[in-house]
Amino acid sequence: MKNKTNEKLPQKLIPFNSADKEWHGKEDINDLANLPSPIVCIIFGNLNCGKSRTCKNILCHKSPNYERIVVYSPLKETDEYDCIDSELVNEVPSIDDFDSSLRNCLILDDISTKTLNKFEKNNLTELFRVGASHNQIDIFCITQDCSDLLPICRRIANTIIMFKNNDLRQLSEIAQKFHLTVPMIKHIFTNICKDRHDSLMLCSITPTHPIRKNVFEVLTL
Repeated sequence: MKNKTNEKLPQKLIPFNSADKEWHGKEDINDLANLPSPIVCIIFGNLNCGKSRTCKNILCHKSPNYERIVVYSPLKETDEYDCIDSELVNEVPSIDDFDSSLRNCLILDDISTKTLNKFEKNNLTELFRVGASHNQIDIFCITQDCSDLLPICRRIANTIIMFKNNDLRQLSEIAQKFHLTVPMIKHIFTNICKDRHDSLMLCSITPTHPIRKNVFEVLTL
């Protein structure tokens, strides 16, 4: 790449602004649930522990508000998200189904990627790889078992909200991703997040408060 001016370049890295990343947000220390975009969040836990409730609470705090919310559900009909202005789809949408000029949110509710067809898996991979970072699509993936997700989903996620889990393999992967240890996570669920509806939130996009109980209660380990 040629230097189009005759100015001598500094001997350090210089920033280059990316037009398709101008919408990226910053941490809101006054509202902990207002997560900065791009959000790639996995919420997982057993039946009736509060996964969808947690997701909807985060959506309510989002500022500025989403202009379009799309909910994927394997169910033909569900009233889970009737309380928010959303569109229900029964197939994983393509990245081309979203207008990148809008503030988009995609909720993948009760998803198991093992049951998706090849076309839907390709769509999901592209959404995680490109959609969140470049196409203004925040993604919330809700599942009972984190291991049911494609590896790329778990790898790219920048926020994990988990309810009590005894799967050592999953705990080890999450602990390594967020620079914790399995004993540290077990300690939290034994002594802090003791109720079945309590969640542990690990968030790399909010470096000031990366570890929390039930989204709002900041934990210091």
